[in-house]
Amino acid sequence: MMLIDTVWLLLILLGSYLIGMRILSIGNFTWQTDLDQFLNATGIGLVMYSCIVSIFGLLGGLYPWLGYGLISLSFLIGWRWLLELKASITNLSFICPSIYSTSLIVLFLAAVLLHYFSASFPLMGGADSDDMSYQLAVPRVYTAYHHFVLMVENIRSFIPMNINMLYALGILLDGNEVPKLINFAFGLGVFALTYDLTRRHIDPRFAFLAGLLYYLNPLVAHNNTNAYIGLGMTFFFLLGFSALLKWYATGESRLLILASVFIGFNIGSQYLGLVLAMALSPLILINIKRIYKEWRASCLAVGFILLIGGSWYLKNWIVSGNPFIPLFSDWTTVQSIKEINDISKVVGVNPMTSIPTLTSFLTLPWTITMQ
Repeated sequence: MMLIDTVWLLLILLGSYLIGMRILSIGNFTWQTDLDQFLNATGIGLVMYSCIVSIFGLLGGLYPWLGYGLISLSFLIGWRWLLELKASITNLSFICPSIYSTSLIVLFLAAVLLHYFSASFPLMGGADSDDMSYQLAVPRVYTAYHHFVLMVENIRSFIPMNINMLYALGILLDGNEVPKLINFAFGLGVFALTYDLTRRHIDPRFAFLAGLLYYLNPLVAHNNTNAYIGLGMTFFFLLGFSALLKWYATGESRLLILASVFIGFNIGSQYLGLVLAMALSPLILINIKRIYKEWRASCLAVGFILLIGGSWYLKNWIVSGNPFIPLFSDWTTVQSIKEINDISKVVGVNPMTSIPTLTSFLTLPWTITMQ
């Protein structure tokens, strides 16, 4: 089963890369490195996969054939880039590394194996409350019913779920272990982005070490034991950050649009995505004149953010009257949902309901410090 799950993971990644390259070819993007191209194309492809799964969830089409069809279609329309990828891999040159570099590579490979087996074998990492009631539980229900289900009794089901839709795709293909391997792949993606960003913007000599320091973090290993979304959000955050840096340096409006796709995807993956978007806002604000000058591209970027990230908030607003449920529980207007939200606060199932208003959210650091 582990081998089959790994094959499905590789097919998802390759398929997302191919469909991503097909989409990016429309914008005539230029890439500084092959790694930069691969990561951005794969990211765009994963965004597309998530959006398609969400659409079919609304239409009642969450069946295994959806996963098979998505991957098959990706290979069908992207076979040309598959040949180019094969040529790029074939043309890689090998330079005998130093003892220092060899030691880092061996340490990295050991960490990869540890994380891989942690993700592959359930006995190496037990399910926690997130796994049982949120990260995988909600996609399992959706795939079992073959469409989105309003789970009023599970208040966490209202949290935005763009990344979880990728986990739903993994469940459709081959059960519960593929989502964990997707999360494992996100960890490798963050390592690659850390390496690439350090090499291009800081110092190439420390690029691999920077990625390794991230990957050896115990929290990364812990996140690989369950299908969390933290690594995925970090992956898309760094993709958005990288695109904004390139937009700042070159002024190409297409890069602003690319960044908006990744930012919007993160916003639609968790409420924390809003905070991450605000963290990137200085790169936009210092170029406010360019934003006004390129108003068409700016409007398109805002549209992508609202479309990709805002749909879950719109659903929450329609269903409960509160786009941020279970946060800001005082805003919830539907009484039955508000009662469940309040109960979850009392029994400790959902600590986020201890932030009932916007004021309590803004004063949270002070409250935590003083208590």
